[in-house]
Amino acid sequence: MMDYILKKVSYEDTDKIIEILRYAQDRDNEYANYKINRDGIERIRWFEKRFFEPGREVYLILNNSYDLMGFVMVNSNTKVTKNGHRLSELLILPQYRNNYLGLRVCQKVFDMHAGNWEVEPIFGDLRSYYFFRRAILQYTKKYVEFVQRTFVFRKELKRSY
Repeated sequence: MMDYILKKVSYEDTDKIIEILRYAQDRDNEYANYKINRDGIERIRWFEKRFFEPGREVYLILNNSYDLMGFVMVNSNTKVTKNGHRLSELLILPQYRNNYLGLRVCQKVFDMHAGNWEVEPIFGDLRSYYFFRRAILQYTKKYVEFVQRTFVFRKELKRSY
């Protein structure tokens, strides 16, 4: 099983996130909003707001050699519950897929916050739906609601006595 580290993203990591997003965005999509700055670095107009506004936590997924494996984003912009956490982005680079890394990252992120959780798979993507369903069922060990195209569950705070 592949080891990994979650590193909280800082503004200095912007270019790394942009490189990962290149895998996820279709360059020919008229809505992608690509822009090249003076240094030739592609910028996405909504990038800074989306990744650095309050209430969002973004983590790079790195291996033990600090090679970039992907990223994960958690925010507090819930859609179904009144408050809680939302796993809003998970991207594992292709060469690191199919080895349970995504499942383990999801579960680690769920462990980081108690309370309500929401996870919305990519609309119309059965692979995304089954991946998140599996990750959540393995984590909760019980049935999970699927409301408004979103998995909803509650993670209780572990008490130590």
